[in-house]
Amino acid sequence: MGGVGKVQYQDLAGELTDYSEYKFLERIFPVEFGGQILVAFDEEGNEKKDLVKRVAVEMVSRGVHEGRYVFANSDDDLMAELERTKFTRTTTGEPVYKTENDHQFAAMMCAVLAYERKFGTPVTLTKREINVKLM
Repeated sequence: MGGVGKVQYQDLAGELTDYSEYKFLERIFPVEFGGQILVAFDEEGNEKKDLVKRVAVEMVSRGVHEGRYVFANSDDDLMAELERTKFTRTTTGEPVYKTENDHQFAAMMCAVLAYERKFGTPVTLTKREINVKLM
């Protein structure tokens, strides 16, 4: 949703668009990494929000460590980008995630956020131990 993404979103999903028959408003999930997203409610029912980029990075990194995402052997670029993601803090203590070229990583974060928004947290199969028969 950053940069020209806002204009593109309005062009595809607006009320007076030529594309209204395609129902892009229901199909497009815009992500603004500088914004905030609802993550929880406290005891009084107040909303707890966090930065979108922080939530997305943590979701992707947790999914990779839990084995939810499988990468092809030839997908060195995305794996290298995941490994290069740096976590630093500002002077006020806010965490900042930076990468060298984060276009692929940003696309993956958008896909994960859109999937979880539409379907919820992905269900993973439990790993079964292989029974080895010794001869």
